[in-house]
Amino acid sequence: MSLSSFSQEIKKEENTNQDIGVVYTDSLLADIIKDFRQIHEERLMINDEVKSINEENRNNTKSILMLNLYHDYDMQKAWLQRIIESPEYFRRLIIEYCTERAANIERRERIENLSKDYIIEHYEKIEKRLDNVAGYSNWITHLPNYYETCIGVHEFAHQSTNHGIYLSTYAKNLYKLAFDSSKVDGKIIVAIGKTDREYYGNQKELDAMKKELEFELERLEIKKYEETFTHEHYVQIMQLINQGVFTSYRIKVFLKVIRPEFMEQIMNTIT
Repeated sequence: MSLSSFSQEIKKEENTNQDIGVVYTDSLLADIIKDFRQIHEERLMINDEVKSINEENRNNTKSILMLNLYHDYDMQKAWLQRIIESPEYFRRLIIEYCTERAANIERRERIENLSKDYIIEHYEKIEKRLDNVAGYSNWITHLPNYYETCIGVHEFAHQSTNHGIYLSTYAKNLYKLAFDSSKVDGKIIVAIGKTDREYYGNQKELDAMKKELEFELERLEIKKYEETFTHEHYVQIMQLINQGVFTSYRIKVFLKVIRPEFMEQIMNTIT
């Protein structure tokens, strides 16, 4: 599926949800969603203005690349927003937090967190570096000014949970149980000053990597978020990994360090 058709599909589903979809338990949640959509529309208006400027100077390659980055990041953020608003996400939140009331409060927090905008900054890309300095801190998501597969989804996932603060005890315990530390060697990741065992074993990082995988599964038309994850999906994914279809190294790491016997539970019960 092309980037444009995937983006159109997200927009179509957003419109469907807005017309008939999720029933919210209070007006505040609906207001937060409305505010998010307004912010997103304003971002699109800004992009349209930049696009108009670019059309006047088609040789301005840098501006065109930046416009494409904004479009790509907006599309990734809109995808995550749609997922958080979905009935399936709410079903999993109830599993994680035990009651509908607690699940609704949590979803409201995550939608509000995600409503804040992001910043594209200039970063030097270092060869053989396992990570860049993109990240989420102090309520601001910083994204690189070059294309990197799924980095927006990864950082927006951190933003929605406020860097793991809103990650449930259920999710943390399941990730901890599923993490196979023998699959990493304990080497230092220079960019972040931690060992790969510390970084990849961190539950909030595993959760963001999972979001990347779910995003790619939809983009590749393998599985929609609301569909049940099965062993057959796992076998297909591992085959595609070996074929080099997934280009995000974090997705490869996630599938490497998560014990296979826990994949279905993680994919079907954690948001």
